[in-house]
Amino acid sequence: MSASSVAKCSSGFTARSGPLPRAVRVVSRAHGVFRKSTPLIEVQNFTVYIRNNVIFRKFNQRRRNIRDSGGEGYLSSCHYDPAHPEDLCPIFSIGYILNTSESDPEQRELMLAQGGMIEITVTWDCNFDRDPSQCLPQYQFLRLDSRDAQDYPGYNFRYAEYYREGSTDRRTLYKAYGLRFVIVVSGTAGKFNAVPLAMNIGSGLGLLGVVTVICDFIVLNVLQKRSFYRDKKFEDVHADDAYKPLDESGEHDGASYGAAVNSALRVAPFRQ
Repeated sequence: MSASSVAKCSSGFTARSGPLPRAVRVVSRAHGVFRKSTPLIEVQNFTVYIRNNVIFRKFNQRRRNIRDSGGEGYLSSCHYDPAHPEDLCPIFSIGYILNTSESDPEQRELMLAQGGMIEITVTWDCNFDRDPSQCLPQYQFLRLDSRDAQDYPGYNFRYAEYYREGSTDRRTLYKAYGLRFVIVVSGTAGKFNAVPLAMNIGSGLGLLGVVTVICDFIVLNVLQKRSFYRDKKFEDVHADDAYKPLDESGEHDGASYGAAVNSALRVAPFRQ
């Protein structure tokens, strides 16, 4: 907005979800046992709750992605609907996130088996000339891990459990595959202000004068027909011709020049 004040937001977010079923490979070095569990398809019915608060300090406005008043059962029964962002329900099913970030069904199944990384972007684009309640967040989902990776595809991590059996120390190593969410929050806001408007108008008027100077310079010094334009723009006069008036044809009128000089002498005679 050319005639507005713009500010960026500061934000904080909270992402919370229940324990997600994961593919787990269990390796016991003491016994050499390898076990791999099968990922559950039902993970797509799990939900992720993302709570986000932003503040636009320049306008002293605070926004969040949940309702200020909606009853105790409001969040327990709602799901995010992109067709109705005004409902302010930041609860997303894993299936919706997977479908939005990855369109290929086979790749989605591989993500459930091998894990994956998904970026969730929360964007606030607000116009505070309107009601602040119309400032609503927008969500975007993007898969970050490579689809074509042959080595170490998806997302996984390892952790170990140490224990003792009798006098022998043992360790169980787990390699877990899961979904990792990276949340990015950004926002801008604007509001009408007369000062930037006046500055922009003044700058525009100043540029008009600069444009005239630049055009004259190009026409009179750069173009091939610069001599023609110079003759049309300027008239060269010499000596007394500079004081002679022009008649309708553009020529100097000697009689009128003499009359003008005599009249000037009579009206303003020379004084010593």
